[in-house]
Amino acid sequence: MARTEIVKVDDRGRVLIPIYARDALSIGSDTSLLLLVDQDQRNIVLTPITEKAKLATIKVVLPDVPGALAKAAQFMAERGVDLIMSESRTLSRGKTAEWYVVADLSQANSTLKKITEQIVRKGIATTASAREIKGT
Repeated sequence: MARTEIVKVDDRGRVLIPIYARDALSIGSDTSLLLLVDQDQRNIVLTPITEKAKLATIKVVLPDVPGALAKAAQFMAERGVDLIMSESRTLSRGKTAEWYVVADLSQANSTLKKITEQIVRKGIATTASAREIKGT
């Protein structure tokens, strides 16, 4: 069940995550969190991740046709890419769409470079780019 609560930012820019939320998501003092800032939507999403996660962002441009996104997701699944978060939008109705993914590649059976090259070569996407997310 979702629970909503208002929290405040202190004078040092910190936000307290309430105990019920930390308990529900098994967040402890050494837990790493993926911080996603969406300036367009004006929101922040925090997602707990494991220390062994190998994170990357992947941006794919695909045809805006039914089933194109499913094909791209299947392609990623077949390569062991774990999708943590994804967002898609139409760029030009009936022509092109964009798919933005935050993924864990720790179980992937291919490199990030090969994955982006293959998704284009197989005709699933018109372009693909990616970058690793480095921890702090």
